[in-house]
Amino acid sequence: MLHIDDYVGSLRKNKDADIVIWSKNPFSVYALAETVFIDGGLAYDRESGFYPSSDFDVGIINSNKNRLEE
Repeated sequence: MLHIDDYVGSLRKNKDADIVIWSKNPFSVYALAETVFIDGGLAYDRESGFYPSSDFDVGIINSNKNRLEE
């Protein structure tokens, strides 16, 4: 109907997907995201503590300071 099945809907080469690996059933309130891939790139890894800087800080004058204290 939408003709997007060539791009999404399964994990295959040349398809678009964002993947989250959960610690438990993702519908559990106790589940934590362990690893996240967005557009094929690692976006978050709980074990190593890796997470890229966010575009949320765009426009913040000093992004190194705690925004709650400013």
